[in-house]
Amino acid sequence: MEYVLTFPEKIYNENSDNLKGIIILIDEFQLIKELDDYKKSFLWNIRSYIQNQRNIVYVFTGSMSLNDTLISEISCHNGVFGGRMISFHLSTFSKTTVKQYLNEKKPGLKFSDDGFNRFYENTLGIPAYINNFAKILPENIEFTSELITREFNESIYYISSNLVNIWHELSYKNKLILISLLNGPTRRIDIAKSLNLESGSLSPNLRELENLSLINKSSDKLYSISEPLLSKWLQSEYDEKGEYPFTSI
Repeated sequence: MEYVLTFPEKIYNENSDNLKGIIILIDEFQLIKELDDYKKSFLWNIRSYIQNQRNIVYVFTGSMSLNDTLISEISCHNGVFGGRMISFHLSTFSKTTVKQYLNEKKPGLKFSDDGFNRFYENTLGIPAYINNFAKILPENIEFTSELITREFNESIYYISSNLVNIWHELSYKNKLILISLLNGPTRRIDIAKSLNLESGSLSPNLRELENLSLINKSSDKLYSISEPLLSKWLQSEYDEKGEYPFTSI
């Protein structure tokens, strides 16, 4: 850590005639949550190095819910960086952006109006899902809504592969909690009842699933699955095999 966080400043000092500054991007920053009790000390350690660096800019990027406590721990006035961090939320792609993107990256892909609308609804405007789905669609066929629905259902495992991998890494208890939420938003006490568990015993599991951005808790304290594709994949697995996928890859 000493080497990594002091080296950029050394580069600048030795090349200040040619450099206006240095930008450091740290991706997948949400993984810091896996440090558990060391998270805050790690963040404070980072601050101790960078707070006096005048020529270095740090950009933390990652996939997190807007309600993720890590965001406030980093950027709010009471957070580690004392309000000196600026946070930006990158929205999902609009329909116009998706259309322009596909025209540029895969111009041979054809849609009817309702077919494109269905493509957008299924991929939720999320770049990873757009890419995964578009890659497997053949070109020079006009996709209607019905065709897109069929292709999407047949390819749900591939399109949601990142969520499938996360699912298989979850504990058995966490998987049961997600399955209990497939029917819609549920109170914590009702989740516990469905699993024959004490409500208090769910705290670490619910916190872990929230940190993974797999579930959300609403203002009225209802838990729900935040990834519609995960719900759709789990349901398709059950419909096809009569059971949920509890075995690992």
